[in-house]
Amino acid sequence: MRLLRVAAGAGIAAFGLVVLWAIGLAPVPEGVTRRLAAFEAVFPGRWTGAEVERIACPPLSGLRLYVVCTDGCDGIWKVIGVRGFRTLALVNLNRMPPEPTEEVRRRFNREIAKEALRLDPGGAVDMIGCYLELAGLHPELVLTDAALAAVETARTGPRPEEAMRSLADGLDEPDALSRLTVTETPQGFESTFLYWDTASVGRPVLQMDYRLGRNGVLLGVRVREWSPTDGTVSGSTPGRPPT
Repeated sequence: MRLLRVAAGAGIAAFGLVVLWAIGLAPVPEGVTRRLAAFEAVFPGRWTGAEVERIACPPLSGLRLYVVCTDGCDGIWKVIGVRGFRTLALVNLNRMPPEPTEEVRRRFNREIAKEALRLDPGGAVDMIGCYLELAGLHPELVLTDAALAAVETARTGPRPEEAMRSLADGLDEPDALSRLTVTETPQGFESTFLYWDTASVGRPVLQMDYRLGRNGVLLGVRVREWSPTDGTVSGSTPGRPPT
């Protein structure tokens, strides 16, 4: 009888913990949310073989973001959100044709708005880093003025491909987001910076303009190819605001 009481007590405690996880009053273990993300991305396929990587996004407390891939991301390649036990496919990066950008942005912004964030400038920088990773970009390829000069030197020097590969490897620093600065606006925050698109033909440098609401939602993004006649804008917000 005593054994039954102990077993019943353990069962009640376990059930109570699951309830707390489900309503968000206790954090769900990371291993559980990784499995949920894999199942959401791959079902009805065999989800146990999927690669799951968490996207670091410090401002988010209730929403966890994961990239889930199969076959080296040549098969399934999705961004999955997990809140408690609830899963949501946010982006299918291998869908052909791709989903409209505005549709993806609305879906993601709905989930961000549920976090009820009140960002300061540091939090806004972290959110921009999160958005870069969601787009499959790499914060370490954000360029300072000195790095931009090094890119141009490598591009025009002898053996440019080798020089640019070596330079890209050297930009991989853990504090890469410190290269960004933001400007506060009545709506939230703006940031303009240069990004080295090493994944595209010609390895162009892009100028990126991000606008965020104070609650972290993405209000707008503008991306265009940078040329030396534009001047350097790394980490600043000169000129007119992005549209």
